[in-house]
Amino acid sequence: GGLVYRQIGSKFEICMIKDSYGLWTFPKGHIQPPESSKEAAEREIAEETGIDIGELTYKIELGEIDYWFSSSFPRDIGQDKKITSMLIHKFVHYYLFSAPKTSHLHPQPGEVEAIEWVPLEQVESRNQYKDHIVDIISKAKSYLSKWSD
Repeated sequence: GGLVYRQIGSKFEICMIKDSYGLWTFPKGHIQPPESSKEAAEREIAEETGIDIGELTYKIELGEIDYWFSSSFPRDIGQDKKITSMLIHKFVHYYLFSAPKTSHLHPQPGEVEAIEWVPLEQVESRNQYKDHIVDIISKAKSYLSKWSD
């Protein structure tokens, strides 16, 4: 996953997406071998936000989070269709990237409901996955505080 920021004057804005569950968060996705987790983050950011990979500048690794969630999906069993639920343990590596202040956002159809540049001071309250990513946001804010006026 990736937190992407741009700087407008002395202020920072972070790119946030409203995911397919209708919750505000950050771009992330699955690694496609032989990608590294950083390469997957860059690709997912480009796909979900429309920011060109060439515009992204890697800054630091923010850390890894893991969590469990339940996913339901239809499954054919003979002539019967059943809904199967599976418990999934997900690991997400987060990286901080910068983008030019002129970067335009274009949400990925079917994956991203909305997308915005959010002022840094509003990111924690906008994020809707509170338990999982608070430390990641804190590390990004700490890094960016070294560069603000």
